[in-house]
Amino acid sequence: MKSTNGHSGLNHANILFLFLIALCLVFDIVLTSCSDSSNADGPSANLRVGVLLDETGQTYPIGRIAASAIKLAAEDFNRRLKENGHSKQIELFVEDTKGDPQIAAEKIQTFAWAGITPVFSGSSGEIEAVYDYARQNDHLLISGYSTAPSLAKEDGPLIRFCLTDMKQAKALVRWAEETNIESLVMVYRDDVYGNDLKTYVAEFAPERGITVEQEVAYSPDQTDFGDTVVSIEQKVIQEKAKYPADRIAVLLIALNEITDIFKSADGNAQLESIRWIGAEGVEPDTTLFKATGTLRFAQKVGFSTCNFGMLLSGIKRPFEHVPDQLKELSGLEKIPVTAYYYYDAMWVLAESWFSMAKMDADLLKKNIYFQADILSVCSDDIGLDEFGDRQWGMYDYWVIDNDEFENVAIIVFGFWETEDGEFIWL
Repeated sequence: MKSTNGHSGLNHANILFLFLIALCLVFDIVLTSCSDSSNADGPSANLRVGVLLDETGQTYPIGRIAASAIKLAAEDFNRRLKENGHSKQIELFVEDTKGDPQIAAEKIQTFAWAGITPVFSGSSGEIEAVYDYARQNDHLLISGYSTAPSLAKEDGPLIRFCLTDMKQAKALVRWAEETNIESLVMVYRDDVYGNDLKTYVAEFAPERGITVEQEVAYSPDQTDFGDTVVSIEQKVIQEKAKYPADRIAVLLIALNEITDIFKSADGNAQLESIRWIGAEGVEPDTTLFKATGTLRFAQKVGFSTCNFGMLLSGIKRPFEHVPDQLKELSGLEKIPVTAYYYYDAMWVLAESWFSMAKMDADLLKKNIYFQADILSVCSDDIGLDEFGDRQWGMYDYWVIDNDEFENVAIIVFGFWETEDGEFIWL
C-alpha cells in the first residue's frame, strides 16, 4: 500500500514494533555499560606481582625489610578484599637478586614468561640492568630505593616512590655548608648510582661556595680497598694544602662496602683528621659498624649520613599498625624509611589495579599516577612527576653520638618550598 505522498508508509503497529525493538536495544546498551564500568568486584584475575630485591643483604642493607613491607601491604590489602566479599587476591613472586644487576636481569625473564606485569626492584644498578627488557615486555618497574636521575625518562617503565639524587645532591651540599665544610673529596661507586650522584654534587656544590676537585672511583665488585684508601689519602693531602683539616670532608657514596673501606682506612692519620659524610646508601644504624669492628673509625671521623626521612607521627588510620608490624617481622628496632616507601608503593599499586576492569599496563601506570596523588598511606605528599619520580619528601641527617646515630637535622622538599628545600636543625 502506498501513501498519498509517494513514500512507503508505516502504520501504527509498525511504529510500535520498531519502538519496542529500539527500547530493548537501549536497555541492553545501558545494562552492558553499567556492568563494564562499575565493575564492583575489580578485575577478573588476581594481581600477580614480581619482587626483585637483595633479600640476603649482600650488596645493600634494605632488601629484606623492603620485601617484608611489600608482603605486609599485600596481606593487608588481601584481608580488606576478603572482608568486603571479593574473591580476587594479590599474589607475590619474590626472587633474591643478592643486589647483583646480572641476577636481576636473569630473574625478570621468568616474570615475563609468567605474564607478571608489575615488578618491584631495588637499586639503580638493578633497575638499569632490567630497564630495556622491562620496556620491551610491558613490565612496570616500581622502586623505593633507586635514585639515579639518569634512569628517569618520560613514558618509561619506571615509577619511583623515593626522591631522586637531584634532591639528595642538594641535601648533601646543604649539609656540608651547614657544618662549615669548604672542600669535598668524593669517593664513589663506579656505577649509575655513584656516577649520577657525584655529578650532581659537583654541579651544586660551587653554588654554596664548596670546592669539589678531588674524586676517587672504585668498582662495585671491588673487595680490596687498599689502593683506594691510598688514593683518598693523596687527595686529602692535596686539599690540606689549601684548607684547614676541619673544613675538609670525604663524601662517601657507597653501599655495604662502606665497612671494607673503613677497615682499610682505620689508623690512617690523614684520613682520621677530617670528617666523613655518607650518602643515602648507608643506613644510620651502628649495628653493622659494631659487627665489623669499624665503629671506632666512624666515631673518630665524626661520621654523618643523609637518609630518606618521614614523619612517623603523621601515619594515619588504618596504617598505624605498620611500624610495629615491620619491627615484629624484621626484629629491627628502627625501621628504614625505605620500607615505608615500599609499603606505600604496594598499596598504591593494589588500589590502582582494583579500580581497573582488566589488566592493562598503560592504564595501570596512569592509575598509579592518579592514586599516588590522592592517597595518604604511610608517607604523605608523594606527588609523582612527569618521569614517574616522587616530587615531595624529606631527608634526615644523622651523626654518631655515644655509639649510636642521632637525628640532628632535616631538609624538606615540599610543594610549598623552594626547589633547594628547607633546612631545619632539630
